[in-house]
Formats: sequence, structure tokens, C-alpha cells
Amino acid sequence: MAAVNPSANSSQRAPVVNNEAEKEDSVNTSRNFDGQQDAKSLRKSRSNDRKFSLDGYDEKGVVEDDLESEELLDESPGTLPDSVYDLQMSWWRAAVRRMLIKSLVHESRILGAIQRKVRNNPMDTYFLYSSALGSHTFFMSALPALFYFGHGEVGRGLLQIMCIGVYVSSFMKDCFCSPRPFVPQVTRLSIGTHHLEYGFPSTHSTNCMSFTVYLFLLLREDALNPDSLFASPVAYWTAISVIVWYAASIVLGRLYCGMHSFTDCIAGSLLGATIGIIQGVYGPLIEETVANANWTLPVTATLLCLLLTNQHPQPVDDCPCFEDAIASLALLTGTVMSRWHASQVGWDVASGFYTSRTPGWEGQTWSDVIIWWSFAILKMVTGVSAIFAWRLIVKQIMHTVLPPMFRWASGLVGNLGFTLPNRRWTTT
Repeated sequence: MAAVNPSANSSQRAPVVNNEAEKEDSVNTSRNFDGQQDAKSLRKSRSNDRKFSLDGYDEKGVVEDDLESEELLDESPGTLPDSVYDLQMSWWRAAVRRMLIKSLVHESRILGAIQRKVRNNPMDTYFLYSSALGSHTFFMSALPALFYFGHGEVGRGLLQIMCIGVYVSSFMKDCFCSPRPFVPQVTRLSIGTHHLEYGFPSTHSTNCMSFTVYLFLLLREDALNPDSLFASPVAYWTAISVIVWYAASIVLGRLYCGMHSFTDCIAGSLLGATIGIIQGVYGPLIEETVANANWTLPVTATLLCLLLTNQHPQPVDDCPCFEDAIASLALLTGTVMSRWHASQVGWDVASGFYTSRTPGWEGQTWSDVIIWWSFAILKMVTGVSAIFAWRLIVKQIMHTVLPPMFRWASGLVGNLGFTLPNRRWTTT
């Protein structure tokens, strides 16, 4: 049986309270939640007052369509009373959220019914673990191969659309604060901490669709070259089948696992397809522009990164979406700067800096093939291990060094009447 996230299924419909108690609770919420109080304290108070359990829950029962009741809500981000979000969100954000919630109520019921009909152990295992193919860890492990084996431009294209997709989807999640499908109407199957984020739109769907569309455009162009491997119809359609399978597994898996609604996946897929088309059409132009830019490019990239950090919406709940968004911005900025720097100092392919090939690249004999694969595996293991080690070390250093530096700089700049970009995100 596939692992089921315990926190995602530990809630049940809350007991109905009388009208007077509801009114009093609403008044207290409006009075005390002034925008400065942490949403976590309200969630903790609600959790202490109302114990949730799956005991006695009838999966075949019909769930009432009561949008104003907490009976439908669990303990996930986005499930506090509507009054909390109305107080802290602008009118248009709150209005969009209410529309999403209204649709989510019906979609949760439909998804729950589908799960009860089609779920089984093999499919649980398949969709649960195939979801890892849309995660940051998978991309951090797989994308370096393109750079290691001479496909840097494709690697940068995939890296850029991943960063843009993560930032935009995280921006939208924190903007609208829409929850994931409600439990216990659905059973959530999850690996990691994805259930701690808002639901709309699906970042997994965004990433897989952007990759699929971008790779499709590259394959279609490459197939026109008679010397290309993909000029063969068999190779071309095999590659197309693989990327279609990849996209279908991820998107359908988010629905099957109860992690996203139909609306979440459709919005994420449309967002990803748009990003993939833009990169596929304008990718070469972007590469050329970055490579030939002057000193204003790194300055502009840094200022834009700070601006996007400052303009990221303030979520009501504690949600790690902001961390993902800023990490993707930093990665995108670093990618652009490294491409610019390499072209300026002659450390790129066009400058002839990379001339060596992996031993055995000729592939004329079985010995060549064995040697090439041996070095390729060694290159991947050492390279990816170095990336993970660097990430862990630098993250720990930055968590230690940056907060006091930022507080010092914030105080210094504050004395001049300015403020530095900052966000509220509590990790405990």
C-alpha cells in the first residue's frame, strides 16, 4: 500500500456548533485577527477546540454544499474561516479565492468518488512515486546531464522554464490562498511537504507541461534535419510518446493522489504550456541577447530579482511557496549571469573553450561503448553529488550568516528612510 500522508488525512468534518457560538467566534476573529496576528495561532486554537478523526466517517456519504461552514475544511493551508482571508486580502484576491473555493467543494466530492472507484495498490504506488518526476529534486538530479554531455543550451532552456514556472505558480498560490482538495472527501497521497502549500495552480502540472511543450518544439525542429536521430519516424514518435506519457502521468497523478483539483491542474497546464511555447519560440533569441549584452545585464537581473521578491504576495497562512519562489528567482538570475559571464570571458562553447570529449565517444567498438558509459556514470554520480553537497553546505551557511546581515542592513537603510524587501515566513 502506498504511503498516505498522515497530516493530510487526520481531519474530519467538525461538529456543528450553534449559531450563537458561530457569531461569537466570527466577532472574536474579526476583532483579534488584525493582519498582524499569525494565522498559525488561530489554526492551533481551532485545532485544540475541535478534535478531528476519521472514526465514524462514511466515505459514501454525501457532503453538504455549505461554503460558509468549516465542516468542509481541514487543517491545510487555505482552510481558515473566510473572514480571516477577507480581512487580510484585497477585495479582488478574496473574490477570486471564493470562486475557487466554490468550485473546489464540488470537485473534491467528484475526486473522492473517482478515488473510491479506481484506487488500488499498484496505481497508488505508480502515481505516488511518479509524482517525484515533477519535483525539484528530480530536476536537480536530471538537468545537469544536459550540461555534462554538451547540450547546455537545451539545459538552460529547461532550467529557465522551470524557474519561471515555479515562481509564477508560487506567486499565484500565495496570491489566492486556495486550499487543496478537502479531506476527508479525498484521500491525499503525498511524498514530502507538498501538502503544506496552497493548491491553485498545480506547480507539478506547470513544470511537466512546460517541459513537454518545449521538448516537443525542439524535437519537431530537430526532425527536419536529415542527419538527426529524430529524422527517423520511429525515433521521433517514440520520443513524442515518452514526453506525452511523462506529462499524462504527472497531471493525472495529481488528480488521482487527491493533491489537486481539475481547476488546479488545468490552470497549471495552461501556464506551463505558455511558458514552454515562449521558450521554444524565443529561446535562441534570448541566448543571443544574454551572450551579447553589456554590464547592464547583471545589474538589471539583480534589481529585477529584488523587485519580484518585494512584490511577491503576502500569504495568510504560513506557506513555503515563498521560499520556492525566491529560490527559483535566485537560480534563474544565476543562470543568466553565468551565461553572460562565460560569453564575456570566453568560457562558453562558441568561444571554443570546451574541446575535450568523454572517452569512448567514438563508439566504434564495444570497448568504446563500455568506456563511455563508465565515464558517463562516474561523471553523473560525482557531479550530482557535488551539487547536493554544495546545496546543503551553502544553505546552512546562508541561514546562519544572512539573517544578522539583513537585520543590520535593514536598520542602516531604515535610518535613511528606506526599507529592504522582506517577507514574513515562519518555519516553526
